Amino acid sequence: MVRRAINILVFALWCLAGTLRAVAQQQNQARDSASSIWLTYFGEHPISPQWNLHLEGEMFSYGPAESRELIFVRPGFRRVLSRGASVLVTYGYFLKYPAITNASRALGEHRISEDIQWRHPVLGEGINRLTLTHRLRTEQRFEAQEEQKGQGDIWEYAERFRYRLAANVPLPGNTAGSRPDYLSVYNEVFVNFGPHSKRTLDQNIAAGAIGWNLTPTLQVEVGYLLEYFPSTVGIVGRYNHAMQINLNSTIPFSRTKRSQ
Repeated sequence: MVRRAINILVFALWCLAGTLRAVAQQQNQARDSASSIWLTYFGEHPISPQWNLHLEGEMFSYGPAESRELIFVRPGFRRVLSRGASVLVTYGYFLKYPAITNASRALGEHRISEDIQWRHPVLGEGINRLTLTHRLRTEQRFEAQEEQKGQGDIWEYAERFRYRLAANVPLPGNTAGSRPDYLSVYNEVFVNFGPHSKRTLDQNIAAGAIGWNLTPTLQVEVGYLLEYFPSTVGIVGRYNHAMQINLNSTIPFSRTKRSQ
């Protein structure tokens, strides 16, 4: 019964991504960004029993790293609470290239974010336990906009709320060798708010990946990501389809954590 429930959950989440992709392909007004690749490093490095150093870096390119669209770094500090909960504060610097901004040059963005995250088991026991992770995030964004004359930048302020639901599904059977160890799927919705927002729904991301445990503190994932941006007029928007490669690390930066 546990395995059947896991299969149903995975199937439902993949159906969500499949449905969005099918709609994108059927709409003549939609624009697909094919052959894109999203490279991610996500680090949660313990520096004490209650604190982690958060290190994150990502690069999004159109084609096999031929045309860069987005690069950003996001460091921060996470406070580990009880019962699988934690809070995180980060600062991110984003560099957006003309491929996604239509500007004549790359533009920057400064972003501050505050998270609360909690996880809980749903089914199974031990290493075969299906775990759900919820994340609520608020963001304060300072985005550079190009002036019409092409000289200098105009900085605009915006606020955004994000909710992400992720599932980590251990794969059954012997995963020794090249066989993947788990399946990771998530969906995240982005909602603008505040007096500076221009539209409510900013974007939605659905993604799924298979992962390998290289070591107890290092994982690599390969998967597919679908990004949807609503249109300013009508209901048809823009879709980005991307191959995603993630490197996740929890290598401790403290001797206390290493000895535990």
